[in-house]
Amino acid sequence: MAHTKSSIKDLKRIRKRTTRNRTLKSKMRTFVKKAHSSIESGSDDSGDKLKTAIRVLDKMVSKGIVHPNNAARKKSRMVEQRTKVLKGIPIHQPSTKKVTEEKPAVDTVSETATEKPE
Repeated sequence: MAHTKSSIKDLKRIRKRTTRNRTLKSKMRTFVKKAHSSIESGSDDSGDKLKTAIRVLDKMVSKGIVHPNNAARKKSRMVEQRTKVLKGIPIHQPSTKKVTEEKPAVDTVSETATEKPE
């Protein structure tokens, strides 16, 4: 529990900021999800929803809610996804990595290290 007046005021400020940040992050996630779903469905208004989502992400960066790199990554991925849809490339492609068999676990302690010298 806070003891001094300044720490009590800090707690009030933290609570106020937390509620504001929570609602703004929720709003941001909603717009990003709407943009993703419209892009995946290939609807005509996906461009408008993408612009709106990008605008909201930029506002969150300016308010300090989201890190600039995080917003840039989200915007880049959405634009790339929309470009693929417009070109007719499937969005979700299966991985092309080779699946390798698991190697048996190797004992990290050598037998000579556990023996006591005579």
